[in-house]
Amino acid sequence: MIALGQHTSCCAILVALSASAMADAPSVCVHRSAPVAGLDTESLELAQRLERRADPRALALVDDDTPCDPTRAVLELNPESARVSIGGVPEATLPLSAIGESDRATVVLRFLRDTFAPEAEVPVLEDDLPTLAKSTAEPVTAVAAVASTRASLRGYLALGGDWTWESEANLHSGEVHLEGGLTFLDDALLVGLRLGFEPPADVELTRVSTTVSAIPLTATVRGGWRLGPIDLALGAGIGVEWRSFDVAPTHQSIHRSDTVTSSFVEGEVEVSAAIARWLRVGAFGGARRFLTWTDIAWDGELAYTTPRLSALAGLRVTALFGGEHR
Repeated sequence: MIALGQHTSCCAILVALSASAMADAPSVCVHRSAPVAGLDTESLELAQRLERRADPRALALVDDDTPCDPTRAVLELNPESARVSIGGVPEATLPLSAIGESDRATVVLRFLRDTFAPEAEVPVLEDDLPTLAKSTAEPVTAVAAVASTRASLRGYLALGGDWTWESEANLHSGEVHLEGGLTFLDDALLVGLRLGFEPPADVELTRVSTTVSAIPLTATVRGGWRLGPIDLALGAGIGVEWRSFDVAPTHQSIHRSDTVTSSFVEGEVEVSAAIARWLRVGAFGGARRFLTWTDIAWDGELAYTTPRLSALAGLRVTALFGGEHR
């Protein structure tokens, strides 16, 4: 059987056929030039369990205390690719950028096996294996495409709250929102819908008092970069807001209620960090530009005017679900 071993004094792993296979079988020393997400020892061990079910030449981890010998077969791992070389001569390369982190170990092990034993016929138990293990003759590029799609597409649900300032009325209020959608590109891109609620707040521009509340609905997209444990994202959105108001002269019982609709565009910056593999907490700030607005008058006096611009800052908790968590 094939054995994998983590090198303890440098970033190397030894892959070798054990004594249960042919004694003179070749071995491959796997070397990491830099840490590679999804190809740590734990991930490789999990991937080997899947390979055992598809291949009677079961994989097992063993320790190796010697560095990679450049004259032998070497599998070099870096964040961009996995490359097999023999005696320093490159033989095959597998790009890693299109493969989701959670599937890299499985794909790389199959790439290694196919490179050194492409003619081997391996029995497969179709009913017992996940999709990636069902066809050992399947090209590695096809496996990578399936793995990348499965790993990069997930759902998310976010709950947030923010402080909001509105122009014209100089109104300070709060807003809560619930957002849901899909993530792409290994959670680097989020596309969703956000429903918010601004609770009633009092505005008094003149002797007329107005109580205002709002419900904004926004189509959002956010994308960004991972900076170590921190994610930095830029977001944009377009939406519509239903703003309700109740106007009444001060100290009088008569009043007028109505609802106006406004469209808007918005932008934001968010900084977030993971507190669990499936949960992120972030802070955000942004602005909302209204494309339409309405002036509300009472007996010839301006009672309220919907905002042209608003600024907001707050906190957001995002839960990820489906697929493999990073």
